[in-house]
Amino acid sequence: MEAVFNISLPTTWAELSDAQLLMVYSLFSRDLSAAEVKTLCPWIPPLAMP
Repeated sequence: MEAVFNISLPTTWAELSDAQLLMVYSLFSRDLSAAEVKTLCPWIPPLAMP
């Protein structure tokens, strides 16, 4: 039997839920770097703003 995984990640900030945004902003409020936040929340879109 072959296992199939269908994972869909948000591609924009608008696609994040309120809970996900709260987690990201709470991590930034602890003075974590962007790399540290990305490590803890790999599902977030790129941190660079257009």
